[in-house]
Amino acid sequence: ILLGHRMSVGSMKTLRSGPNDYVFVNFVDHGGTETLGFPNDDLHLEDLNAALHTMHEQGKYKQMLWYVEACYSGSMFENLSPDFRTLTSPPTRPLTHTRAATRVSSTWTSMRIWETAGVSTG
Repeated sequence: ILLGHRMSVGSMKTLRSGPNDYVFVNFVDHGGTETLGFPNDDLHLEDLNAALHTMHEQGKYKQMLWYVEACYSGSMFENLSPDFRTLTSPPTRPLTHTRAATRVSSTWTSMRIWETAGVSTG
């Protein structure tokens, strides 16, 4: 999806961006150390870094922002090259679980995210 390849699964949508585009990536799912989980596969740190390198070299964005809500999400970005012009906002440190709780009523919805260390992030 990030590299603009045509997909035959899911929504079949793909990223069609260029050198003047700002790209926002929102990932909410499971994660492990240097891994993000998808329903049928995992994205490993090496593969993410290779994709970001290719995107940078091909001018697929001007700047990119990632928000990743997954356990250990910080481990995916702690050594990211500054050359990639990529900002990240993982809600956890590299070796921390994330837990979420949702409360829904007839008038409002709220979500709190916290780390198992007890530090509130939301």
